[in-house]
Amino acid sequence: MVDHFFEVSGILGPDASFGASGAPVHRKKGRVVLSNLSRGSGESYAQPCPGLKYVASGVEVYRYGGKAYPVSAGQFLYVPELHPGDVEIGRSDSSSALGLCVYLPETDRAAGGNTVDSPMIFPAACSTLGRLLSETTSQMLRSGPRRAQIAETMLEQIAQHIEPLMEETSRIIDGIAALKPSTRYETLRRLNIARAYLHAVTDRSVELAELAKVAGISRFQLLRTFRDAFGAPPAAYHRNLRLKLAKEEIDRKLLSCSEAAHRFGFADCSSFSHAYRRAFGEAPIRSLAASR
Repeated sequence: MVDHFFEVSGILGPDASFGASGAPVHRKKGRVVLSNLSRGSGESYAQPCPGLKYVASGVEVYRYGGKAYPVSAGQFLYVPELHPGDVEIGRSDSSSALGLCVYLPETDRAAGGNTVDSPMIFPAACSTLGRLLSETTSQMLRSGPRRAQIAETMLEQIAQHIEPLMEETSRIIDGIAALKPSTRYETLRRLNIARAYLHAVTDRSVELAELAKVAGISRFQLLRTFRDAFGAPPAAYHRNLRLKLAKEEIDRKLLSCSEAAHRFGFADCSSFSHAYRRAFGEAPIRSLAASR
């Protein structure tokens, strides 16, 4: 059985974790920390295995090697092993951050050939791992008596999801045309900002100039590097994403063609139906009929 731990905190302070029995536990075991932290700062301890910091609400600012990593709601930070740092929550009495910290068991190393040796922020909505962190946080908040069981289940699942993400990340970093590793990591950080924005804005199309401004990168570089990293230019990636979400809503809620077109930013039912047919080989009205 995987060791599992959880903590619910109020004010950011010394990190004390406990197992289901209430007894203190050894830090080298897998650990899940559910936290609701208000204004303050503290240490982010070096761990013998990678860690994940997911933020459900608020902002947590981590610092490693003199560089700041602000993790906003809906994002998570991957931290390689043996990376000591510090964390700051809020700048006012009203600021707080709700999130989940996961420290993997020592046997669950991320990706055998993993070359991701610097902290990296990821949008949770863009990966199976991120969605797992998000769903687990919601489950733990709703199910106080079952938190230990939920944490254990996540630790059993997480290794199979972190490996593909690290492999994809290593591939993208290696494919970025820059000599300095720091430049490649920074480019991927900006690409992840762009990708997260596309996942957040699903009720309309996003112009390349708008996306480039959000990511802080030139339109030319964004177009080229985004396609190389994620397999499609930003516009095509976003259109496919909105079509996929529309199909899920049609199948689940029986939306009409015009409702789906309006909700996911298509000009009208005709243009939506045409794009839908090209993507899925059938008209949305047929999908509706089949689901009844």
